[in-house]
Amino acid sequence: MDRRAPRGTQKNINIEFLRPWPVPIPPTSEQEIIAKTLCACDTKLESLNREAQLLDELFRAMLEELMTGRLSAVSLIEKEASA
Repeated sequence: MDRRAPRGTQKNINIEFLRPWPVPIPPTSEQEIIAKTLCACDTKLESLNREAQLLDELFRAMLEELMTGRLSAVSLIEKEASA
């Protein structure tokens, strides 16, 4: 395609240029499987993004607690050392 594109100041690929190029289209049943798979991926991504957001909020809250002295890390360090 690149070599056959009309040249001018900029290569021009328009609908008339693309019309003779075949575009394979999978059967409807396969399209449905693809759509379901992509929807499941989108749902998982949304879930993971929300989880990351919640973990970030938790981290910031814990950091604030530690930095203001409302929470001490000493007990956490002791637990880790004894494990």
